[in-house]
Amino acid sequence: MEQKCKIGGEGLRNGNVVNVDRISELPEALLLHILSSLPTETVIATSVLSKSWTSLWKMVPNLKFDSKYHHTFSENVCRSLISHRTPFLESLHLRIEDESDALDVGILIGIAFARHMRKFVLKFPFQEESYVRFPSAWCSCNDTLEILKLKYYILLDFPSLVCLKSLRKLHLYHVKFKDEESVCNLLCGCPSLEDLVVHRYSTIDVLTYTIVVPSLQRLTIYDDYYGEGVGGYVINAPSLKYLNIDGFNGLEFCLIEKAPELVEAKISDIFEIANENILESLTSAKRLSLHLPPLKIKYPIGKIFYQLLSLELRTFSYEWCNLLSFMLDSSPKLQILKLIDPYRFARDDCPVGWEWNEKEVATYILQCLIENAPELVEAEIIDVIDITNENILESLTSVKRLSLDLSLLEIKFPTGKIFYQLVYLELGTYNSKWWKLLSLMLDSSPVLQILKLNNAYLCDDGKGLSGLKWNPPKCVAECLLFHLEKLLWIGYEWQQGDEKEVATYILENARCLKKATFSTKRIDPDKMEKLEKRREMLNELANVSRASNSCHLVFDSI
Repeated sequence: MEQKCKIGGEGLRNGNVVNVDRISELPEALLLHILSSLPTETVIATSVLSKSWTSLWKMVPNLKFDSKYHHTFSENVCRSLISHRTPFLESLHLRIEDESDALDVGILIGIAFARHMRKFVLKFPFQEESYVRFPSAWCSCNDTLEILKLKYYILLDFPSLVCLKSLRKLHLYHVKFKDEESVCNLLCGCPSLEDLVVHRYSTIDVLTYTIVVPSLQRLTIYDDYYGEGVGGYVINAPSLKYLNIDGFNGLEFCLIEKAPELVEAKISDIFEIANENILESLTSAKRLSLHLPPLKIKYPIGKIFYQLLSLELRTFSYEWCNLLSFMLDSSPKLQILKLIDPYRFARDDCPVGWEWNEKEVATYILQCLIENAPELVEAEIIDVIDITNENILESLTSVKRLSLDLSLLEIKFPTGKIFYQLVYLELGTYNSKWWKLLSLMLDSSPVLQILKLNNAYLCDDGKGLSGLKWNPPKCVAECLLFHLEKLLWIGYEWQQGDEKEVATYILENARCLKKATFSTKRIDPDKMEKLEKRREMLNELANVSRASNSCHLVFDSI
């Protein structure tokens, strides 16, 4: 006979056999929440646990069925939906792989809609291209469905206007429309639609894909059709805030008629659309990402990107320099500029007619900084290559935090300029004349507190400063005498005599230094001779007479 008791009860003291059913004592709302996270087959199976569980599964608000796990899929789904007792069915996921089950999809959807379904996901991942018709009759009048996701081989035929009053999200992945009228009848019948995702793959079911949705706020289009340049999109969405267009490889046009509320737009991988005035509707954006190869851009005459704060450009296409020039000139409030080359190809084969090259672009941008950045607080200048005699530092004198790694750069140091507010300085030490820049920066940064020296290219070849002479300044910098508190040297080349001289100079003159950390490259334990030599060199550095009695010296490996 089954007995139940609490832990520590009489049954335990008497050694009786006890089954403790604790989970049934949980609140029903919590049980339903737990069951909602389980596969539907498992949820239904709980009905055999006890009488109290017989009907509990019928109250679970989320159902998910996959035909590959059922021999009698349609029958099981139909029985489950009919038995369901919740006032609203929160979500239903159907994945149907068998064509025989697909024949019953209209019945299943009809029952689900009668249960006041709020979210519906339908997948037909058939192996062959045999489309299943979506039952349009169930969309003629529905005021509960909020999210609809249709995926793969589904044919949408809407001869008349649908009525999905509450639909907010519509995601269409590789579905097929019967005609252009079906597209319009579906989208125009969703007065509350806010989020639309359209993925099309290797098919032209309609030539003109018209999206006219006054309530739409987010639109994502990915079209992977490769063809002769036929068809395209017409977008009219006066409430649109976020736009993402990708993969227009074989389309003829993309006309964005109305999007005055646009905040963010990403236009990527648009090929073969010539003379398209695609920038015309993007002038209200605050954040913009563009990758338009090899688009012949028609620039908006008299249009200015007054609100644009962040601009990202892909630099792979031939025309990107001209687009950059236009965007810089048309974006008076731009704060963030990001240039990305996703392929990192060489530019030696650039076609005739390029108005700019990459060196000229970099020079131009740096010149803009020199002239127009008086409020700069933090700057990071890394891997600036082949720009000779560029007055980069001129505009950086207001910064508090500065990171510099100026490869092969002949620095024009700002005469009479002082970094009065600089408290943090990071310098790359891989380049041949880094110590010259260090001397200048120390002398020009009277309140510097933290100095970080970083060698990003550690090597064992003994190269680096060989043959170059470290010349200590004639006068000790003010920051060393009164303010420098922390030195961090990453990639300290202990084999280099010149680096030791630099380290020694700082330790001997930094009166307020509290901590100096030197990180060297890790050496294999079996290289005993090299380990011993490094130990000797670091001991010599540790024995340097330090200007600060409170300086703590740390050595570690990276």
